[in-house]
Amino acid sequence: MNNDTTTINDTASPEVIAVGYQNHFQFDRLISLCEFLEDSLSTEASQQQEKAELLRTRGNEEEQAFNSVEIDDNLFRVERDFPRLVRYSMLNTLMSTTESWLVRLCRVVRQERKIVEAFDDRGTGVIQRAIQYLQDSASIGGAEIAYYKGLV
Repeated sequence: MNNDTTTINDTASPEVIAVGYQNHFQFDRLISLCEFLEDSLSTEASQQQEKAELLRTRGNEEEQAFNSVEIDDNLFRVERDFPRLVRYSMLNTLMSTTESWLVRLCRVVRQERKIVEAFDDRGTGVIQRAIQYLQDSASIGGAEIAYYKGLV
């Protein structure tokens, strides 16, 4: 069977497969968390919008005008600032998880294939360098590297 048609399960050791399954489980949990956070953000924004509409009608015109600025500022924070912070932190978590998984994969593949050169996980571009390491140093190609790139 040539390298282009083999699957990860045909060529990988149990250790490599275990790293893949652990990663898959971890990403499934992160996806569930992202979905939960998006639903929570949407619900909170709706509730704050309803609360704001009630607050805008309280008091006389002068009080309403005064409160309107604070209400708009609070809505902006709930609808824009906070969701942005949550999404950035989730993106950071996803990138860090991907990076960590690839570093573990490089270490397992190095041990399995008895590669002399260790993967250097310091510095920038770890994800791209890990893929390159798997291709060059570990001689992983074809469907196997396509599988890893797909996960990334």
